[in-house]
Amino acid sequence: MKKSFFVSLLTLVSFLSNGQLAYEFSFYPFIRFDDTLSIKYVQIDTSLSNNIWQIGAPQKVIFNNAFSSPNALVTDTMNSYPVNNYSACYMTFVVAEGYMIFDFQHKFNTDTLADGGKVEVSIDRRASWHNITDDAYWASLGYNFFGTSNFYTINDSVSVFNEPGFSGNSNGWVRSTLVFEWQQAFVLPDTFDLRFVFSSDSIDHLNEGWMIDQIQIIANHTGINENRPEDLFIFPNPSQGILNLSDTDKKIKQIKVFDFLGRNVHLNSNYDNSNLDLSQLSDGIYYIYFVTDVSEFGRKIVLRK
Repeated sequence: MKKSFFVSLLTLVSFLSNGQLAYEFSFYPFIRFDDTLSIKYVQIDTSLSNNIWQIGAPQKVIFNNAFSSPNALVTDTMNSYPVNNYSACYMTFVVAEGYMIFDFQHKFNTDTLADGGKVEVSIDRRASWHNITDDAYWASLGYNFFGTSNFYTINDSVSVFNEPGFSGNSNGWVRSTLVFEWQQAFVLPDTFDLRFVFSSDSIDHLNEGWMIDQIQIIANHTGINENRPEDLFIFPNPSQGILNLSDTDKKIKQIKVFDFLGRNVHLNSNYDNSNLDLSQLSDGIYYIYFVTDVSEFGRKIVLRK
């Protein structure tokens, strides 16, 4: 998988699906597993009789605290994982054409290259699943990976899967991220499913498994917004740094700019003209987040000097 860009931005993609809103980003809280709002996004597969995924406060030797206390998603909050285990949990998002950025904090403690966990994706309502690092599969559908950070690669094969996954010891919390895009020319469903899968072989090493917390997702989405921002255009794009905004009647209250590491690299709380000067920023891809009196929305821009 290419490593040219590393990604981590805020938020959870909107679940609204009654109307379409093109090329807009939603900004929602992280999934931290500490409230009913977060927990409802994760479905533990109860059809698996030995599913050990749990949401709760970890109480093990290595897994002794959530990243965002008190709760996390854990392969059993109290016990080491058993032999011959297969456990899965799901997350479903509403998506449209554009970018998907996936980011989470996690710890893993498993028998190296034998047991472990992987992330799978389905775009056909869970009829089929594919490893999220399967470049060939995604390329055949018109998907394009921009890169990963602290993610497994095709060289990190876990024997229980016979394919890539997280395995061994993370030695503390690790933040793993990836980003990819898809094109409207390909017919896509309105849902995008992620699945965390954990599995073990027949040898018990009394390891603690996998623990996940603070999941973040940003994506183009479908949804409802009566204050449609499609008539606000930013040009030129790509830009050398000075951007023009086509509509200054939206009473913009605040502008934030995020880079591809998720860092807030520019904040303008006193916007009063039609130009935005980002010439101090380096070349690259950025997300501009606008706050107006009636709505919040995002735009992607490219700086190329």
